[in-house]
Amino acid sequence: MLSRFLICVYLCSSVANSDLLIRNATIIDVATGRGTPQRSILIHNSQIAAIGPSIHALKATRIIDASGKFVIPGLWDMHVHLTARNQLPAYPLHGVTGVRDMGSDYDRVNLWRGEIEKGSLIGPHIETCGPPLDGVPSGNPKLAVRVVHTPEEARTVFNQLDDESVDFIGILPQLPRDAYFALVERARKYYSAVAGDVPATVSALEAVEARQKSIDHMSGILLACSSEEKRLRKAYVEAIEQHDSDALEDFQTAALETFNAQKAETLFQRMALFETRSVPTLAGSHEKLATLVLEMQRAGVAILAGSDRSEEHTSELQSP
Repeated sequence: MLSRFLICVYLCSSVANSDLLIRNATIIDVATGRGTPQRSILIHNSQIAAIGPSIHALKATRIIDASGKFVIPGLWDMHVHLTARNQLPAYPLHGVTGVRDMGSDYDRVNLWRGEIEKGSLIGPHIETCGPPLDGVPSGNPKLAVRVVHTPEEARTVFNQLDDESVDFIGILPQLPRDAYFALVERARKYYSAVAGDVPATVSALEAVEARQKSIDHMSGILLACSSEEKRLRKAYVEAIEQHDSDALEDFQTAALETFNAQKAETLFQRMALFETRSVPTLAGSHEKLATLVLEMQRAGVAILAGSDRSEEHTSELQSP
């Protein structure tokens, strides 16, 4: 497996002094799944300059014989948390040339991003939100959040993050309803994207109508497929506010029992959602969530894949 992805490592590295010629590779067309064998690829200034059955190599060109290997487009992991510098080389090692960081220390990640762009650090292209917004402090010392309670605080934090040039605004489940809508309104005004979990007090359909760029972890989707969404959402919010674990368990069961696939198909025809892979938060919901992803795909919904990996999980990737 390592040899097949070795080409991606070369393509991600800096080629400062010479062009790079890959010979005898099988190029995979990811749209059709077909492979075209015995092809050469010339990389000039980190860009693909030519592809063909035979390309003449200049004297200064580095050559890789890719016989028995495959070339694919760089992959993206659309939901990660960058918490350590040593995470970064593992991504291109596995063909992941781009990541979407959903919450981290922005200054530190920006520093790593600069090192990658200069070629002093091997790693993927990074899109990051920096610290996400939530209504409560983070319980994870490695995930700094901006705590927001009011619409005015949401607008102020948006301005601060926008001044820092984050790529988008990340949100977490306990962001208050009024603050959420103030945030997305400000983001639309300044052509910025809001992405992440749907807050507990906001429905998935409201998030779509508010132009939330992505819905991560399938948050709010099971409720959106229930004929009793309003009642269940109210019970859910009350259970969270009262820290009532028994009520939360009852809510989980009710949400699963009122799942309505026919309503889901109608609803998803109106949605433009993304999904990232993670351990489902509702007990026993994995099968129904998998069914929903299939319904979404059939309805033409864009599906993006994410690992939700952070430093503690990256060691699993070190040896393919």
